[in-house]
Amino acid sequence: MAGMREMAIFYSQERSLFHRLVRDLGQEKEHMRWVIALWLWFEADGNDKFMRRAAALPGPVVLRFVDEALACLARLAGRVLAGASTLLPCTNALLNKPIDDVTYFDEHRDNIMPRVKLLYKTVCRVVLDDACASDNALNAMAPPWAPIWLAQPYQPQPQHQHQQHQMMIVDRLPEEFRSLFIRHQGVLQLGRPCVEDVMVERAAPGQMPVYGRVVLQSPDMIPALLGGEPTAKFIIKGRHLWARVYVPCSRHTFQA
Repeated sequence: MAGMREMAIFYSQERSLFHRLVRDLGQEKEHMRWVIALWLWFEADGNDKFMRRAAALPGPVVLRFVDEALACLARLAGRVLAGASTLLPCTNALLNKPIDDVTYFDEHRDNIMPRVKLLYKTVCRVVLDDACASDNALNAMAPPWAPIWLAQPYQPQPQHQHQQHQMMIVDRLPEEFRSLFIRHQGVLQLGRPCVEDVMVERAAPGQMPVYGRVVLQSPDMIPALLGGEPTAKFIIKGRHLWARVYVPCSRHTFQA
């Protein structure tokens, strides 16, 4: 029992993320054990603090990481996840060496899959327990890439349909989940294609606004712009700008 407690303490970060994924974000327990096993492999492969950096992001962005992980796991199982994108924009934002697309896991299956399975069996099945939710009687070894709602033949969608589907996903997310809180010096001028809107605080007469919020077209841009860190510093036209994930707060009132 002492060994189990020590192991649970050692993997407290993974347990916390697992509980968040299941309890707060409504994900399947067994699927998330496999997802975390893949993320543990990322960290063992030299991508330190992958999960800590991903966990610091808003829930909808974390779910983008989950979607990409499930697509990678499907490839490791020799399958294609129906409707999944082949690109990994969120995951790549936290990797030291970006992966071109999910076909990487087809090509390196024999090397990666045994390691992910070992992490799943020796870590995830041991420390990621069911205390966070009621047991749905899932098969203890059922991989997440073939749940009932995905068990269908893969049919590639026309490109325009896929783009429409992606846009619908983005449109459903409220602005606060696609925003960065910023602190800047002087007049702020942002005109990047990924920016949907820029709002600044209502400053007193004669004073320049210091704080603001940048609304992005897609939450996928958050980990890319922050480089996977909690905060990032930019220099725009010689002026400094600091950014972090936006957390709604009543202390500041912004205007377009």
